[in-house]
Amino acid sequence: MNFLPFLIAKRLYLNQNKKNKVLIISILSKIGISISVFALILSLSALNGFHVLLNKTLLSSVPHGIIQLTDKSLLKWQDIVKKLKFFPGILYCEPYIITNGLLVNKNIVKIVEIKSFKDIKYFENDFLKYINNDFLKKKIILFFRQV
Repeated sequence: MNFLPFLIAKRLYLNQNKKNKVLIISILSKIGISISVFALILSLSALNGFHVLLNKTLLSSVPHGIIQLTDKSLLKWQDIVKKLKFFPGILYCEPYIITNGLLVNKNIVKIVEIKSFKDIKYFENDFLKYINNDFLKKKIILFFRQV
């Protein structure tokens, strides 16, 4: 590595005139750059942590692809599932029913989205193993309906 620029900067830094106004501007600019670099590193590390948290919690329960059939479609979900399983990179696919609702308790209203899955064994083996919190494992309630 070429150390010539560092040697020139060191020489200019050590030989600065102490009574010069340039010294104050130089010190203030160095402090400003240091604070801005610190803030940039701090914000990037916070965003990286948020990205990891988002992948662990939210994106683990959301499917990577959804196929919706229209009411007048000639295709049936059984045929689509059979065809999709032959594509490389697709680990699992299944139909599900989704419905929206409201939960009301003591004048507190919460909006819920209920998804029902056909294959509970896959859900227990592959989805719940990513949840590390024992409280969440005990509180998951699923509503199933025959598809």
